[in-house]
Amino acid sequence: VWWDGTTDHLSPAQSMTTGSWYHVAIAVELGVTNGSRWYLNGVSLGTFTAPNFSENPTGLYVGGEGVGTTRWNGILDDVRIYDMTLTPSQIADLYNSY
Repeated sequence: VWWDGTTDHLSPAQSMTTGSWYHVAIAVELGVTNGSRWYLNGVSLGTFTAPNFSENPTGLYVGGEGVGTTRWNGILDDVRIYDMTLTPSQIADLYNSY
């Protein structure tokens, strides 16, 4: 899902099948070890430690990485970025509202 300049962070892509629609959410808690979570179809797939994002990132790329040729081969719909970390129930509500 993102590249931090050193490492690709691509989970949970291995859990997805081509030709299917998925609701993907990432709840980031900065500065908290394993405080961030991946969600697929409203269900948490586990925790991770978010990279050190700055408050004013120099590049946020949705659907590709900014330094290479890797691009999302599919459709992105209803992309949202919040200024707060959503709770598990808020993420489930978003998934269930579609």
